[in-house]
Amino acid sequence: MILQITYRINKKKHASIWALQVKNILGSPLVEGFEYNYRIQSIVESKTIVVLPVLSYKIEF
Repeated sequence: MILQITYRINKKKHASIWALQVKNILGSPLVEGFEYNYRIQSIVESKTIVVLPVLSYKIEF
């Protein structure tokens, strides 16, 4: 799930847009791959949780 917040400033000759996106906001685990676990003698999934914030600026003429 992605959360996005935008802020737009309109001027006579241009417009400025600031945006903040937060990707994977719910923290769903992502499977990176598989690895062998020597303790339990089997292959297990390697998972990680990545929450990625993205800040952007755009100018329109």
